[in-house]
Amino acid sequence: MFLFSENAISPILGPIALLTPTPHTWIRIYWRSADKSSAEGIPRYGRNIIDKEIVWREKSDRAVIDLRDIEPDTEYKYKVLCGNWESEIGRFRTAPEPGRRNTARVIFLGDIHADPEAFDPRQEERLKVVYEDIARSCPDVLVIDGDNVGGVAGPADSNKLALQYETLFRQFRSIFLKTLLAPVPGNHDVGGDRTRSIFLDWFPVEGTLLNQEPHESRLIWSGTYGGVHFCFLDESPHMYETVTRTLADARRSGADFL
Repeated sequence: MFLFSENAISPILGPIALLTPTPHTWIRIYWRSADKSSAEGIPRYGRNIIDKEIVWREKSDRAVIDLRDIEPDTEYKYKVLCGNWESEIGRFRTAPEPGRRNTARVIFLGDIHADPEAFDPRQEERLKVVYEDIARSCPDVLVIDGDNVGGVAGPADSNKLALQYETLFRQFRSIFLKTLLAPVPGNHDVGGDRTRSIFLDWFPVEGTLLNQEPHESRLIWSGTYGGVHFCFLDESPHMYETVTRTLADARRSGADFL
């Protein structure tokens, strides 16, 4: 198992900034306890200086906080304080107002297959090169688009799958801190029962989805970043209807591209 990030002892996994359908005025900050204890902490954020804070005291092993007092096309810095420990400083840039053209760097990364039990030196070396390329590129948005973890055979292996997600967070900690993250599930990411519950536990995108189809547990995300409208489909059987609806959303938002 590789650890490209600093191998410091951290009480939390994260924090990360998650993309939302309206990333010019709304960004979601998320972290979770590394030892399944309370994720109680204080996130601080700001533009030139980190001068705002929100106290999170819910008795949960994960923290999900929505920032809505933010401005379009602006770089923000943030960090999380937990007791006497504080995270590295992260950054994200909010999107321009919908329809407004601007340059943005978006990187798509898939098939990471994070798994501490599957060590392949050649794959590790290739992945390290990809990791370093992403770090140099400083993307505005990083889309991890499926098979981010190794996967398991059945629901009885949920603890093993959780360990794979923890490995993913530790491996890519420094990169996740420096961008907006758009996680998309593949078949390896959802567990043997394919309910998507483990994915939603590790990437809390609830409320940021175009729609969720409970009877099929499909996740569909749609949102605009400046002049581009994105649509991420979780192997939905209703792709034609979804793409048609998304095209209409893109036209209404003033986006030039999908």
